[in-house]
Amino acid sequence: MVRQKIIDFYESTYPEYSKRMVLSVNGFSVPNQYESQNPYGKKTTNAVYLGYSRIDFETMKHICKLFPFIDYHVIGKCLRKKDLKRLNKFSNFKFHGNMTPSQYLPYVEHADLGVIPFDRKWTATKWIGLNSKYLLFMYFGLPIVSYRVGAEDEFRGLQVSFADDKDQFAECVQKTIDSGCERKRYNVNWRGMSKSGRIAEVISILQEHNLIR
Repeated sequence: MVRQKIIDFYESTYPEYSKRMVLSVNGFSVPNQYESQNPYGKKTTNAVYLGYSRIDFETMKHICKLFPFIDYHVIGKCLRKKDLKRLNKFSNFKFHGNMTPSQYLPYVEHADLGVIPFDRKWTATKWIGLNSKYLLFMYFGLPIVSYRVGAEDEFRGLQVSFADDKDQFAECVQKTIDSGCERKRYNVNWRGMSKSGRIAEVISILQEHNLIR
C-alpha cells in the first residue's frame, strides 16, 4: 500500500488482513532534460497549480481579488467550465489546460510559490498525502500553500503552509509574499523517491517475504 492511512483503514475494516500489508510509497520522477527557459515576465510574481484534482472556485476568486499583483497559473483540467469562465474575467488568472512535462516544468521551476487549493467538498482529499504534486514543487524549492489533506502526518518536518478556509489560505499566501517567496530546502530523499529507488525497495520487500530470490 502507498499510504499508512490506507493500511490502517483496511486493517480496521478487514481484521483478517491485519499484518498482511506492507507500506511502499509512490515514487517521483525527478525531472532531468527539458528546456529550462523562464516563461514569465521579469516583473511578475507567479503562483502555479498543476494537476487534475478539482480546485476550489471560491478560493481562487478570493486570492485573485486580494492579490492582483500575483499571476495564478493553473495547469491541467481541474475546474468546471462555468467556474473557469468566471475566473477568466480576472486578468491575473492564467489557465493553461493540459501541458506535457517539457511544457509545464519551466512554469514550476520559475514560479514564486505553489498553491494547492483543493475543492474542500471533494471527499477524496482524506486519502491525499505527500504525493508527486507536492514533491514536484518541493524539488524546485517552492514555498507551498495548500488546503489540509487527510494524511497530513506525511508532511511532518516539511515546510508546507496548510489552511482550513479561504481566509486562512489568503493569510498563508500573504505571509509567503512578505517573506519574499524565499526558496526552501525540503528534507526529502530524492534518490529513494526516484524510479530506481522505488524499484529497489519493492525488490527488497519481495525478497524479505521470500517471493523472489
